[in-house]
Amino acid sequence: MYLVCKRLSVVILALALPVLSQAQGLLPGMIPLERGSAPAHDLIYQGQLLYPEQAQALVEESGGQFDLSRLDPAPSNLWRDQDNSELIKAELPIRYMDSVDYLSSIPSRLGVNFRFSVRTKSDQTVTLMASKTVHNVLMRRALLLKLGYQVPAIKYLSKVKIDFPDHTSRERFKNALNEGLLGDTSRWVAHEEEGAHDLILQDVIAMSAEDEIYNLALGNDLAAIGLGRRVINSLVLPFAVMNVPESVNLLNWAAARVVSNHVLVELDKSTSFNCSYEDALWMFKRMEKLTRNDWQEIVDSSNLPPSVKAILVEKLIARRNSLGDSLKIDYAEIAINANPDNAAGLDQGRITQEEFEGYARRFSYGDPESPLSSSELSNYILSVGLSSAIDAAVSGINSLPFLGTDIAGKNEAEINGLIEEATAQSLESGETSSDLPLSTWIFPTFQGGLQLSRNIVAGNYLGTDNLIQLVDNIGVNVRVGAFVGVAGIAPVSIGAQPNAYFTRNYAHVRPLYGIAQALKYPFKNMLVPMLKRKIGHILDGVEELPDGEEGDGQLEKVISELKDNLEIGESFLITDSIGAGIGVFGGLSFYNQLLRVDAGVTPSASIISRLHIFRKDEDTFQVYKDLGNIRSVMVTLSLSGAGIPMITASKRYSQGSAKTKFFDLNLKKLGAKTKVALAGFRDALLKNSAETLRAVVKPFKLEHKFKETEGRAGIFWIRMNKTKSSNFVRLETPDGEVKEMFRRYDGAYKGNDYAGYGFDVVKALASKLLKTSINFSGGGGGNPGYSFLGKAQNRIMSFESVKGANGFFDRPFVKFSRVWNGWSLKKKKALKILEDIKERYVFGFFPRQVLAQTDRLFLYNINVNFL
Repeated sequence: MYLVCKRLSVVILALALPVLSQAQGLLPGMIPLERGSAPAHDLIYQGQLLYPEQAQALVEESGGQFDLSRLDPAPSNLWRDQDNSELIKAELPIRYMDSVDYLSSIPSRLGVNFRFSVRTKSDQTVTLMASKTVHNVLMRRALLLKLGYQVPAIKYLSKVKIDFPDHTSRERFKNALNEGLLGDTSRWVAHEEEGAHDLILQDVIAMSAEDEIYNLALGNDLAAIGLGRRVINSLVLPFAVMNVPESVNLLNWAAARVVSNHVLVELDKSTSFNCSYEDALWMFKRMEKLTRNDWQEIVDSSNLPPSVKAILVEKLIARRNSLGDSLKIDYAEIAINANPDNAAGLDQGRITQEEFEGYARRFSYGDPESPLSSSELSNYILSVGLSSAIDAAVSGINSLPFLGTDIAGKNEAEINGLIEEATAQSLESGETSSDLPLSTWIFPTFQGGLQLSRNIVAGNYLGTDNLIQLVDNIGVNVRVGAFVGVAGIAPVSIGAQPNAYFTRNYAHVRPLYGIAQALKYPFKNMLVPMLKRKIGHILDGVEELPDGEEGDGQLEKVISELKDNLEIGESFLITDSIGAGIGVFGGLSFYNQLLRVDAGVTPSASIISRLHIFRKDEDTFQVYKDLGNIRSVMVTLSLSGAGIPMITASKRYSQGSAKTKFFDLNLKKLGAKTKVALAGFRDALLKNSAETLRAVVKPFKLEHKFKETEGRAGIFWIRMNKTKSSNFVRLETPDGEVKEMFRRYDGAYKGNDYAGYGFDVVKALASKLLKTSINFSGGGGGNPGYSFLGKAQNRIMSFESVKGANGFFDRPFVKFSRVWNGWSLKKKKALKILEDIKERYVFGFFPRQVLAQTDRLFLYNINVNFL
């Protein structure tokens, strides 16, 4: 069985280069890995409360030897230095299957929880809460009690009966429950009868309606009770450990990692805390005292199913250990068992059952099979076959005589004419010779062509960056020029081909969640201009919608339909290019064409205009309008046997400039401009124009100048690449702020592209057998780590700097990256790479259990980044 790592990319970060050395301070949501941050203002020393200035003075007077992490915060109604474990089993005036009267809903966090008030039969008001992660509250409470915090009573109710004044009130409650939790109400409604005015809820918790102290277990915003206090700031550690997603399979084994000499914890609200290194040490030392039995009691308080509790205990302990590793301190590690198969419903540490009776939570979703796993190989092969069939058909169409000059045929006719002439002269003179006389010829050329393709692409493509994506291309090109041929210098052949061209291309990029999805996508959508226009017409008349509630409702329907037809991550790209160049080429044949060496030089220049329409996220659409020019010289060299490439090498020098206008349409922020902006977005879809948008939305303006050299080499399926570029960028924001930046990039990779080389071999053999040129793409040519069964190792260095007010480039930023990427990787090999990284850089970059439930990685990407 092959399992997929929950995150297909393992990213490892560390601080290395001193070029960014600055005074260490608190970065939002991160814990600095050195002392010196402002002390908390609730510390107690020798029975007295210390002001922050006094605490800092103690450190300075001791020459930095005084350890503030040893000081407890002042006792309060929130915390005391004691173990409150006996309070875990809470008592409230409500029990299993009690019948209570519904009173009213309570403002709650949308999509997170739904709270409402009820009255018990003893005439007491109690708050009930439903949530997809309600058990986290119970575990968080138990952990906080063990750490000394005072937390109000919270009681788990597997079922409770709610009575409503009438049936209509019950239905309104169900609608509110659905909207508040963004989930099917049947997950919480265990039983209801048609027409009745009561129902039975399941999997909820009960709390007092009026707590005397703040309920920290709910994990709400803590700013209201005072930041700057150790007792509050240090909560970022236990909150991170207990940050359990609805699907326990998605819970990472590590709660923290090191980024730029700071600890980054896995917690969405981490920016709400200002935790210093000393605060973190104080809290971790308290957590360190908890034993395995303590963690078992914490998880038992959740009332979760046995199999879920079994793996959760191990993961929470591992997350606790990861905090100690990240803080770089000596601590008592608690051993874990990553594969606790002692409970039904567990398989190698993974929960195999998504739903458990009596629970609203979904315990194992979100860990799907990799979109490029072994079970999808047949789909992938079929998709490649279809792509190749389309390429072959288009190649056949483009080879029709009326679409262009038959250069090979004309060239052969010229040579045959020379052969006939030489033969005639030989007969007249009586002398025999196998050599042709030195001759040259030239003839005009014309070529029109259709572009049509459908490919599955991994990684980035034309500015998009989805894991895998379906790319449809359609376009036309026209090329005019001349061909210059030379004969009579056998076994050498040389020639030249100057030309000018124009190309219009439409591309549609759509993110995929599986290869099978690509096979089901309609082929009619390959007609990208028609699909783009269809989506554009959704916005017809949008600017004429009336104001007021009626118009707002119609506008919401239009926006909803637009979102349904343009997914997040989906793009349309329209590219026009016009250019000219000349190709000078030569070849040398051996053994009757069995072995051949070819070389060429191709200088060219082109002007490119591109419109990119992109949906960034739920409410943001973006339009990019580019105009640029490129000048380049390409030098190539190759050695082939029987037409099959054996060794290839190329060097390309290029430079150019571009201007980009970037329109950002956030529908939540446009306000009264929404309708007019959508009309401009319609023009982009229908007319390939951003002019209407310019009158509504101020664009970002980007000017870019670059120089680049790229060298490539290939030996059979082995691919090597080295790229260097220098980029000068000027950015002007819609508010008129101008920034100038410089970026230097040096990158290199080496890897194996088996699929790309396989396609080269098939094309060569097919061309030999059919005695005609066969053109179809195997999707290769890029980084071999993104190819079928391919892999690569990459080294990347980038330098970035911003021009300051003094006119000089300062604030430099340097990043060095090592990247291992590829189609698939066995767990044993992945662990070896990670161990090699650890040994080479003498640092524990990764949590030990990062691959605990993984047998094989697909589309893996392992990064080490030095900042």
